[in-house]
Amino acid sequence: MRQFDTYTYGVKPGEEITLSTHLIALPQMAVQVSKTMQKGPATPDGSPTWTFTVPTTGAEEVYNAFAEVSFVAAPTNARVDITVEGSLGGGAFSIFPIFPTSADKDPGFTFWVE
Repeated sequence: MRQFDTYTYGVKPGEEITLSTHLIALPQMAVQVSKTMQKGPATPDGSPTWTFTVPTTGAEEVYNAFAEVSFVAAPTNARVDITVEGSLGGGAFSIFPIFPTSADKDPGFTFWVE
C-alpha cells in the first residue's frame, strides 16, 4: 500500500486493507464503517477494526470506504485515532485525530487498485 494523500491510497490485488481505531473516552459503537469493509477483531485496547481484501481477479479500479464518528454526549477529552495499513507492506498510515470539535468527523477513504 502506498499513500497518495491523507485519505487516498494505492493498493494491489490480493492485498488486505485494515482500518484500525483507537478510541479515547468513547464506546465501541462511536465509529461505524461502510459495507465495503467487514468488521474485524478488536485491537488490544478493545477498539474496533475493519478489513477488506482486494480481489485478485475481477477487481474494480477503485474502492471507497466511509467512516462515521459519533460524539453524542462525549466528554471533552474524547478522540478517535484511525490507522490504515495494507498487508503487502508500505507502512501504517495514521490520519489526523478526530475530536468532537473537528470539522470532518466522517472521513472517506479511496483505494485505487494499481
